[in-house]
This record gives sequence, C-alpha cells and structure tokens, in this order.
Amino acid sequence: MASLRFYTRRLRLALSAKSIQLLFICILIVSLGRYVVLHNHDPDPFPPMPGPLLKVDDEGIDWFKFAYVQYVTTPEYLCSALQLWSQVETIGSHAQRLMLYPAHWSADEVDNSISSKPLTPIARLLKQAQTDYYVKLQPVDVLHKDHSEHAMWQDSYTKLLAFNLTHNLFQQVESAVQHAEPHESDMDILLTLFPTSILAMPQRPYNLLSGEFRRKSHIEYLRNTTETWDPENILGEASYMHFSDWPIPKPWIRATKEELNRYMPSCGRSEWFGATDCRDRTVWLGLYGMYARRRKEVCGLGFEVQERGFTEKGEDRGMVGDMVG
Repeated sequence: MASLRFYTRRLRLALSAKSIQLLFICILIVSLGRYVVLHNHDPDPFPPMPGPLLKVDDEGIDWFKFAYVQYVTTPEYLCSALQLWSQVETIGSHAQRLMLYPAHWSADEVDNSISSKPLTPIARLLKQAQTDYYVKLQPVDVLHKDHSEHAMWQDSYTKLLAFNLTHNLFQQVESAVQHAEPHESDMDILLTLFPTSILAMPQRPYNLLSGEFRRKSHIEYLRNTTETWDPENILGEASYMHFSDWPIPKPWIRATKEELNRYMPSCGRSEWFGATDCRDRTVWLGLYGMYARRRKEVCGLGFEVQERGFTEKGEDRGMVGDMVG
C-alpha cells in the first residue's frame, strides 16, 4: 500500500507540472483541429449526378405501356435531350423512346460550306439519337404563341403535342393552346383541362431544382422540420434534377463572374466550432461544371457552352427556354 501511495503521489506531482499541462493542451488542440479538418472539407467538385435506380429488369413491368417522350425546339434543347437519352441508355431502361422535333429540321442535312460535306450539327445529333440511343424521331409543327407574356413559354406549348399520341385527348389540348391567354403557360392548360386526373409527384426526390441549393430554408423540400439539410445526400437521392436559377442563365450559357458572385449559394456556419460550410455552393457549382463537361462529351463540336448574348429578336439567350437535365 505504501508503494501504491508513493506512485500515486508522484503521478499527481507530474500532472501538476506546467509543462505536462501545456502538453495536454497542445494534444487537445491538435486533435480538435484534425477533427474539424476531416469533417469540414469541401466535397468532390463534381458530385455524383442524380439518377434513377439501376435495376430495371423487373418481370412485373410491361415496358410496352411506357415511353420516354422529349420535345426539342432549338439546337440547345436537342443537345440537352441527348444528354438525357444517354443516361436512359446507361441505366438500360426498356421503355420506348420518342423525341418530337421541328418538322423543318432534317436528319440528312449536310453542311455544304465544308468540302467533305459532313452532316450539320443538328442532323448529326438527330442521327445520334436514332443510332446510339434507339430513339424514334417524330417531326412536328412547333406550337408557338407570340403573344405570351414570357419568352420562355412561346415554344413550350410544343410539349403538349405528346397528347397527339392519344388522339382522343389532343383536340382539347390543341384548342386550349389556340385560345390561351398571355399569362397562361403549358402547365396552366393541363391543370385546367385535367384537374382531377393529373398525378402530382412529390418534389422530393423526383424533381430537385438546382435553385434549392440557394435557399436559406429547405423545410418545404424536406417536408419536415426535424431533418438536417445535407446537400450531398439530397443530390445523391434525387431521381431528376432541373436547372432553375433565375436570373442565372441556362446551363449552356456561361454566367458572368458578377452574376456568379451575386447569386451563387452563400456559405453558412458549420455546427462544428463555427467553421465555414460551403457545401451548397460546391454542389451547385459542381452541377454546372458537370453539365458543361457532359455537354461536350455527348454533343461534341458546335455545342460548347456559349457566352451570353441575344437572339435575333433581342431576347436574352440565357433566359429563353426551360432546360431540364
């Protein structure tokens, strides 16, 4: 017992020494600093893109009853559509694939200004949709409304031509488009015609908006007040991501530095020792970076991300249209 008291007394004396106390403080500071670094680093600059489940071989699904339908009215949308067809092909979906495109386009048009007479960029992508992604092409007359209050709605009525595949409905839709008021969008028309038969899918996880990462509150998207917002997990669980960041231009138009500095997601405070949390910003910038990279990979020359400009009608090219990706 005497020896035990001796060693206990020696240990107390050692621990009371200022040098030992300083050593413990240093170890504690280093440990806390290491923890902060490991748990507050920026994620991968190109986070995983949202996508559907990879398992499509379900014997209970009659794939002949399902089809993916896209419509394109401009070369920019054509490229965006091919990016989606590329993803559909990657997951191996067995549903039919149909793309509506302006009737004045030709999949056989060549560029006579070049001696080798290659296909024009539009014709090349139309052919690519057919041969690489097994898409059936359907030429249509674009439904255009000049009197629409919003430039982005002028050609968006074309998506309603999908109802022409079910002939008994299309006459109602066509008549509604012809008599649409300036403030009526394509979705307004559908909600008016079919108020009781439209299925409203929950936004989470089926339609994530890129603008969600710019919001201060995410209660509406999370649909509860107890869950902690985690931008990386939210992106990973999403089945579909829609670029919607007005007044930031569409993703095929490069935003200016001034626009990015003003409108990109702000950094918040992490719950760990007040460290800066920029995950929303990193994910958001990564989405636009990933889009630019995939656009180049899938569509090739002629479809690079463009500088901001204006159409022949004086419309901002970055604001015209309603891009999804």
